[in-house]
Amino acid sequence: MLASNIDELIDAARALAEPVYMTEQAEITDYYQDTYGTDWRGAIVADMTELVADLGRPMSHANVARRFQGGRIYGSTRPTARSRAEYRELGQRLPPKFYNPPTGYQIDFDGYVLISEECERRSFSEQLTGSSAYDFANSPSFGAAMDAYFPPGLVDTDCGPWEMSITALGEDEIEEPSSSDEDLDEGEDIEWDT
Repeated sequence: MLASNIDELIDAARALAEPVYMTEQAEITDYYQDTYGTDWRGAIVADMTELVADLGRPMSHANVARRFQGGRIYGSTRPTARSRAEYRELGQRLPPKFYNPPTGYQIDFDGYVLISEECERRSFSEQLTGSSAYDFANSPSFGAAMDAYFPPGLVDTDCGPWEMSITALGEDEIEEPSSSDEDLDEGEDIEWDT
């Protein structure tokens, strides 16, 4: 997927990852409480009322509201199979809890980056794997993509036009690093073209 601005970069990283949605009554209730504060009951009842109507089982607002009274919220009564299915469906309509990334991301970059207060053109192809891929899937940013090539934190922003191709990698496409910190003699530094 091609990106030339931060919104496209976020869309590309997320489109290649697998969203994981909330499914349980307690975590969905916690989401509404965190998001809506004291108005959480009204928000969840409105969304649940709309959902059951969409599923062809309309319920009154008052009937849905009873689900969120007293101890029912935290499972003092066991939800029915139908209620569990409704919560799973509601979770699909909410933002994902997190994204599972592909095995890795291939980042092909060409453009201008700000390095030591100077705008410089750079082109590179690098891979994000492991925890870096997870972090990129869940918090995609220009700086995170740059950390695939530059030392972390060296480049956080662009300073001119850029284009980035982001693709998902399978296990057989991951390249082993050509060197590691263990390969360096003590006191030896890597020189970066900055």
